[in-house]
Amino acid sequence: MSRIDAAPRLLFVSSTVTGGSGKSQRELARHLKHRGMEVEFLVDDGRRASGLRWISEQLLDASVRFESSTVGPLLDRARGRFGRRVESSNEGGLTQHSTVVPENAIDAVLDSGFDLVIGSSISRPSWQRVMASCRTRGIPAVLYLREETAVAHLRGSAPDLVLANSNSLVAAASTEGVHATYIPSVVEVKTPSVSTREVALLINPIGSHGVGVVDAFALSRPDIPLVLQESWQLTSAQRTIVNGLVDRHRSVSFRPWVDSSELFRDARVLLVPHQIDNRPRVVLEAQASGVIVFANDLPGLREAAGDAQTMIPIVADGAEWAEKVGRYWDDPEAMTILEAAGRLHAARSEVQPGQVVDEFIAALSPLLTGIGSSIGARG
Repeated sequence: MSRIDAAPRLLFVSSTVTGGSGKSQRELARHLKHRGMEVEFLVDDGRRASGLRWISEQLLDASVRFESSTVGPLLDRARGRFGRRVESSNEGGLTQHSTVVPENAIDAVLDSGFDLVIGSSISRPSWQRVMASCRTRGIPAVLYLREETAVAHLRGSAPDLVLANSNSLVAAASTEGVHATYIPSVVEVKTPSVSTREVALLINPIGSHGVGVVDAFALSRPDIPLVLQESWQLTSAQRTIVNGLVDRHRSVSFRPWVDSSELFRDARVLLVPHQIDNRPRVVLEAQASGVIVFANDLPGLREAAGDAQTMIPIVADGAEWAEKVGRYWDDPEAMTILEAAGRLHAARSEVQPGQVVDEFIAALSPLLTGIGSSIGARG
């Protein structure tokens, strides 16, 4: 079969399979498969070779710090020896190639023939190596921006196409002289269990996600039960911080990972005191479930949440968070109004999976000219 008649083969490359990014990538991939494309993943799934991963991470950190010196390239070459061994599996109907350092296995995986490579949630040195392999083979490379830190990947050689899951990231890319096309993340909202509307929920209780507000929040409003919900597996240091909060405050509890259909089973509000500008999928999931979202007033979060009434200044401390949340917590009528506004925002057309996938395929189409000409029609 010639490539002009074959289904386009796409390879997603990522440093993670967890969190909102990992889930959205896979939901997107399943939609693309339904539209007739072949999709595979090259990832670090975090399940194996923890010792090698630690060494690789130290070398990566050092190579970045010494990037401009003669030491940096030496460290980078040393790191290039890790992760060439790949284990392939089928994960939820998708072929996944797993290794400790995905970019070190990119050439071996590309040998099987791909038409397009998409990088998402990947470190800058890793992406540079992936893109270099694509350039050598003449394969288009697409960078899908999901985090503010990924904008730095655009410095130097630009990919063939840049996508961004928020307009704030589109604006950030433009400051680097690069045009990015806005394509929100695919979010398949599962039908939630009925919520008892009893708790305030903070998902992924780590520093970058605002766990620092918890102490003062709990002191100011000990009557509001606050659940710290695991999303990514916490490191020992992060878990020590969480344990300390639970020990100090009777109103604070920790909940291990649960399926997204159970995530909001008892939530009245979702706290998103992120210290980084991003567009977490849990905002859309919460609003669709009737859970009111309070978030730091950062561009991506403002775009995701869509209600100025529930935005909180980035400089606010935990006591200010407690005051703002408590003002609505104590007013059932105001809460009902906010819930309705959130549901309406979550139902807008631009975030519906079918439309997102249409726009994603349209953005990729110029890079796939002559391959699988019938691809993309909705089934």
